[in-house]
Amino acid sequence: MKLNIQVELDWLDEEGNIDNDVQSQIIGGVKNAISKDCLKLVEQKTQKAIDDGMASAIALMQDKVSDFFENWLNTEATVTDKFGDPIEKGSLKDILKREFNDCMNEKVDSNGKPNSYGAKYSRMEFLTGKKVREVVDDYLSNYGKDIDKTIKTTIEQGIKNRVSDKFAEMVIGYAKQDALNAKALEHSKTGDK
Repeated sequence: MKLNIQVELDWLDEEGNIDNDVQSQIIGGVKNAISKDCLKLVEQKTQKAIDDGMASAIALMQDKVSDFFENWLNTEATVTDKFGDPIEKGSLKDILKREFNDCMNEKVDSNGKPNSYGAKYSRMEFLTGKKVREVVDDYLSNYGKDIDKTIKTTIEQGIKNRVSDKFAEMVIGYAKQDALNAKALEHSKTGDK
């Protein structure tokens, strides 16, 4: 352990003894330094002990909860009808698995409603088919937007090209007509004299 102690002597009485004052200040400084170091060490050890205790308590609780659920799932149970007559005996785990399978294999209609006219899909087929339809619809809607955009751009470009071609033909036609008119006018002027 390393200790840094400062001794401050403001003034001494006539009867004061420098050795006693220095000694008392050194002893006080050592006590304070040791107290701080001990307190810090105790805090660190206490925090570590708390953290270790919490970790082991959590691990123990997880094991107990896991064991509880495992024991609970392996408990024998009897399923009865509405009159209390036994229908099925088995572990809760087996009963839950069967119920889940029955639920997923139950026939549903195109809206997912069971026991209705037109129920032709299992619930699993309905749920997976619905998800597939959503993915396909999303893809096709984006693809359709791209197709619409491409068609619109192509049509606009075609219209622009045709309009510009027609405009060019019209300008050339007017230019030819002006040239013919100018020749005819010139010919008529030279022919009259």
